[in-house]
Parts: sequence; C-alpha cells; structure tokens
Amino acid sequence: MAGGAVILLLAVSLGLAILTANALTMLVGIRRCRRGKANKLDICRSSLALADALTSVQPLVVVPYNFSWSMNMMPEELDKMRLALRGSPQAYVGGISYLLGITASMNHLAYMAIERFYAVAKPFNYRWQSKKSVYVGLAMTWILSAIAIFLSKF
Repeated sequence: MAGGAVILLLAVSLGLAILTANALTMLVGIRRCRRGKANKLDICRSSLALADALTSVQPLVVVPYNFSWSMNMMPEELDKMRLALRGSPQAYVGGISYLLGITASMNHLAYMAIERFYAVAKPFNYRWQSKKSVYVGLAMTWILSAIAIFLSKF
C-alpha cells in the first residue's frame, strides 16, 4: 500500500509539473501574440504545449481514479470492473485524448524539425514565409493527428 501511494504521488506530481510548464509556455505565447511580438517559433511552441498538456491529464485524472478503485476491490471485483469499462465511453474518451496528445506532440516535433531544416537549407526563402503558412502547418498537424487516431480506433 505504501509503495502504491508513492507511485500515485509521483504520477500526480509529474502530471502537475507537465501541466504547469505547458500552461506557462502557452501563457507566454498568448502574451506575445497579444502584444504583436510573437514570431513563428512562439506560435509553434504554444501549439506544442497544448498538445503536451493533453498528455498531462492522464497522470492527473486517470491514475488516481484507477488507483482508488483498485485499492478498494478484491481481485474478482477488479476483473469485473475492467470488463465493464472495456469499450465504455470513458475508455474511448480517455484513450482518444491520450493518443491525440501523443500523436499531436510527435507531429508538432516533426513539423518544427522540417521547418528548422527549411530555415537552415534555404534561409532567404524562409524569411518570406508568412505566419499564415505556419498556422496552416499547425492546423494540418492537428488534423493529421485526429485522422490517425480515429482511423486507429475504428
């Protein structure tokens, strides 16, 4: 029981740390956008922070919930509960949000790597790239992430 409490504390602490860091990153990006000082990288960072914040919900919500009912049930009851939750709306929403966060984070990192490569390989053409093209690229990362998740779920 004590070991489980330590793991629970670590999971919740990790979730809070991830959520706090990403919230601060998003706030800085929003502040810079409002002041008109945001560059393309700030916009990408804010969108990546939003994707990463989605993954922090799991250790904050799912782990304590599962820990609480698994500590208060007998093994037979746990098996029944797991079977009852399989295919439930909670399982789908939790799985989709978690996979969307991870997939969107990976797609954002790939997009940012490609954008940085383009900035190094063709610096003169990169200067003329507009913020609109960055918004379109970020929208595509979210759309591709959502498509990938829904195709894998169905």
